[in-house]
Amino acid sequence: MPKLTVTTAAGERIDFDIAGSALTLGRNADNTIVLDEASISGQHAEFKETSRGYVLTDLDSTNGTLVNGNPARETILAHGDDVQFGTVLGVFATEEGAAQPQPEESEPVEVHSAEPVAALGDSSERPADFSSISPFPKKRKKKDPVGMIFLLIGVLAIITAITAAALSAVMKAV
Repeated sequence: MPKLTVTTAAGERIDFDIAGSALTLGRNADNTIVLDEASISGQHAEFKETSRGYVLTDLDSTNGTLVNGNPARETILAHGDDVQFGTVLGVFATEEGAAQPQPEESEPVEVHSAEPVAALGDSSERPADFSSISPFPKKRKKKDPVGMIFLLIGVLAIITAITAAALSAVMKAV
């Protein structure tokens, strides 16, 4: 009989037998599997036995359902699939899959979060045909010719004042 092993936010592991043609999972008491967690919707997901295996359907839950880290609207489950309902993590297991020898794990199992994950790129070069889609024009520094003239006059005035002070000091000394 297939089972779903969930780990609650408190770290508690709970096994649920997935027996029957249709089971529902959610926070409401009328569900087959009741998980009293804030991130679980009242009617969150449904397990349905079909000729192809068990199908997991998200029932338009608020926080979504992920299977192996990917958003799942309707997915056929396989042995060992990681399933996430809101922030509650679970693993789907079948008797057939459990009977097969499991490969040795060389790396720790990665737990997927509800937030999207982005990988770092090898480079960050801007494509040759890149164009900004911003509706705002790029700010360009304008060269103000009047301001440049005043700056030049100011620099000349300072140089003249220093030169005059130096000449005055030399004339008094002589």
